[in-house]
Amino acid sequence: MTGPAGGPVTIEVVTPDDWLLWRSLRRRALSHDADAFGSTLEAEAAYDEATWRARVGRGRMVVAYLDEQPVGMAGTMEPEPGVHQVVSMWVAPEARGQGVGSLVLDDVVAAAKAVGARVRLHVAEGNPARRLYERAGFVDTGSREPIRAGSASLKVLMELP
Repeated sequence: MTGPAGGPVTIEVVTPDDWLLWRSLRRRALSHDADAFGSTLEAEAAYDEATWRARVGRGRMVVAYLDEQPVGMAGTMEPEPGVHQVVSMWVAPEARGQGVGSLVLDDVVAAAKAVGARVRLHVAEGNPARRLYERAGFVDTGSREPIRAGSASLKVLMELP
């Protein structure tokens, strides 16, 4: 796939050794789109190297590059046997609308399906990313809960049928 300037978009699987890259993207995501996530920049600022390595190592984590610059991320974790939860899904503002989100989501969903897992995710109510998830086949389960403790904002549980 090519980006807006004709440069390639690539997806790479990251490992715990890539924790600095993951931390950098995650901090950028939390800075730009704080209301889209169940965590906060302040909470994650306290994470040490071991915590970041464990987070990257908890499932399939991928980073999208546009013109060799990291501009997107997503991963999956297995909160219960046979269920993969899409987590940390984010695309940098300058790369939105270029298909980066679809590529990242398709990658993690395909990996989950390859092992026969059910796939689900949470999306903040009102988040435009919901359209991406619906195009990918996710449906609203009707489940709503606060996006994080003490927040009035809600997150919606979506799942692939």
